[in-house]
Amino acid sequence: AIPLIFLLNAGCALAGPDGSGNNFFYKGPMSFSYLPPGKLLTEQALDYQSFNSRFTDNGAALHLNYNTTKYIYAPQLIYTFKFLGIENFSEIVIPFGKTFIASGPGHSSEGLDDPEAYYGIYAYYHAWKYFKVNILPQLSVTFPYGYWSSSSLVNMGRDEWQFQPAFTGAFGFKMPEYGMIAVNYAAGYSFNKGHSAINDSAVDNDGFSYTDPGNDFFCDIFLNYIRDRIDFYDESSYVRQGDNYGYFLDQSGNLTYGYINGGYQDFVDGLGVAYRYKKFLTFDARVLEDLHGDNAPDGSYGEFDAVYDFK
Repeated sequence: AIPLIFLLNAGCALAGPDGSGNNFFYKGPMSFSYLPPGKLLTEQALDYQSFNSRFTDNGAALHLNYNTTKYIYAPQLIYTFKFLGIENFSEIVIPFGKTFIASGPGHSSEGLDDPEAYYGIYAYYHAWKYFKVNILPQLSVTFPYGYWSSSSLVNMGRDEWQFQPAFTGAFGFKMPEYGMIAVNYAAGYSFNKGHSAINDSAVDNDGFSYTDPGNDFFCDIFLNYIRDRIDFYDESSYVRQGDNYGYFLDQSGNLTYGYINGGYQDFVDGLGVAYRYKKFLTFDARVLEDLHGDNAPDGSYGEFDAVYDFK
């Protein structure tokens, strides 16, 4: 199977009031092809994101008359191993790049984006004559160690911890002489841990500072048609955020912590193609677009990456 590794850190390019970009995609490994123990792979991913909106301090999406663009180079290292009779999957991602406002005010930021780590267990794998199935539950952690400044309009990092348990997997049906049809999926929950401190500037100027961003339910589905060395696929992603809480001045002028808004929901879809150049080298490219969202920014996304199998 061709390991298609999915890393679209498609958060809002402009920092939210708590620095969080709010993940709009699941950021785990795709297509969840079965990787036997002892596999060592690297992925070199180039990621592009463009938005014409951002989150305000009260959690609402504000549409702008200019675009904010984000470029990320994300080297990744993937290793599978067997321990106590269990097959394990592990991955580390150290992304960095540059964000800038493409038109309008001249602001830019460059440096480290938030690192990520993944750990999963192959709960089930089986291959029959015409059918394959793979189940890989996992947990990912995003570390808030990327570049972020409360005074910057554009940031690389989100300044937010994220813990994402997910139920993932793939199944495919082989059609003799016609290739294979496969479905890859990820469904889970993202626990987003924002600031514990008050953003005084946001409260004074905008009235709100949400420091506890809502948690996200997410679902990603890939529909693949694989023929020889080429994999054509459609990707659909849905995210629904929960309530945002934070600090604001009440009618008496007192600083109060409470409910701010009901979060956002977003649906994104796009097409991609992967080509296995050699047994140990795969190239992958995709483009996606926001199709519908409630209180969510409009964005365009693209990625090109290369996956190298060391052994």
